[in-house]
Amino acid sequence: MTRLQFVAGLMVAGFMALAGGMLATFLVKNSRPVHAQEGKGGLVEATEFRLLDAKGNPRASMSTDEKGAVTLTFFDKNLKPRMQIGADGNQAAMTFLDASGTPRYLVCQQNKDNNVLITFQDAKGQPRYLQSLTSEGVALLSMRGAKEQDYVTLMAGGDAGSTLILQEPDHKAQAVLLAGKAQSSLTLDRGKASFLGASLEGGQSVLGLSHDGKLRLRAMTGADGSPEYMTLNDKREAVWRSGK
Repeated sequence: MTRLQFVAGLMVAGFMALAGGMLATFLVKNSRPVHAQEGKGGLVEATEFRLLDAKGNPRASMSTDEKGAVTLTFFDKNLKPRMQIGADGNQAAMTFLDASGTPRYLVCQQNKDNNVLITFQDAKGQPRYLQSLTSEGVALLSMRGAKEQDYVTLMAGGDAGSTLILQEPDHKAQAVLLAGKAQSSLTLDRGKASFLGASLEGGQSVLGLSHDGKLRLRAMTGADGSPEYMTLNDKREAVWRSGK
């Protein structure tokens, strides 16, 4: 269970870094004049194009930089950037911004790993909702708090099976539900107390109660249905046993 949570954390952190890289490109282009050249067949070549309204205000801008990145920006009537589409050698992205210029919605596709990312940001620009899909078909959904703490994480696809992780804002309580090839399980953690219930591929069922990270009670049925019940001390030594 810990390994699955670690993988989920890596995926979220990686996609957040990717989103941050794209959001860093948002800026209003300056008012440099466009120097264009007309090539063969009426082709117009330039490093920047600007679309002006009837008052001469820029409403859209398309430009490229020295690294080959292409950016298309749309402005509202108050000359605030509201939508941007960009592509470079690493990724392509589309972003919607609010009236204050804060990115609120982002769709991004990474060229190297062919991953797709969708995020929603709050009014302060903090990612609060994230969806991603890898080229191998592994899907991730994450709901986050204002301080980047994870509330809900859902993973599905691939060999890992499906995993749902629920956490309190203070992370003092957690529930993990797993449906995998080798086992299906539910773990509940609250402070020093924890609960585990699992059904294993071989036909066994396991119930465990722990305190302060130490297993104190275990009940299980074998593959043949034979039951076993055991209590343990804080050194994990059996003090009472019934069954096998």
